Amino acid sequence: MNGMMLIGIVLATAAHALIGMFWYSPQAFGPLWLKLANVIPDPVKMKNAAMIGTIAAMVMACVMANLMDRLQISSFIGAFCFGFAVWLGFVATVGLSEVIWCGKPLELYFIKMGNTLVSILTMSLILAFFI
Repeated sequence: MNGMMLIGIVLATAAHALIGMFWYSPQAFGPLWLKLANVIPDPVKMKNAAMIGTIAAMVMACVMANLMDRLQISSFIGAFCFGFAVWLGFVATVGLSEVIWCGKPLELYFIKMGNTLVSILTMSLILAFFI
């Protein structure tokens, strides 16, 4: 992993965090997400969850960067297609199990998957610039 790739990973991780902060804010989908997920806001738990989420995003950025490097994906179109394929093939399909098997509301699925799609596409576009 070279220095440029490391910069891309840090920026992609930061973008993921910023997108999540907006997506789940009171101005966007936060109130509906809290209701549908049956979550009672607890500042301590939310801070811990944000830290764990950031670590998970960094792992995802590292894996995406290495895959994109090995596949030689560095164009805008290639990064977009890669990000969409990762989201559709792995995230959207696995996330659907919460609706099918756990009875979670479809609206909750769309909120979560929308956030993840935007995050993964943004991360892949950022990473493509640094590979």
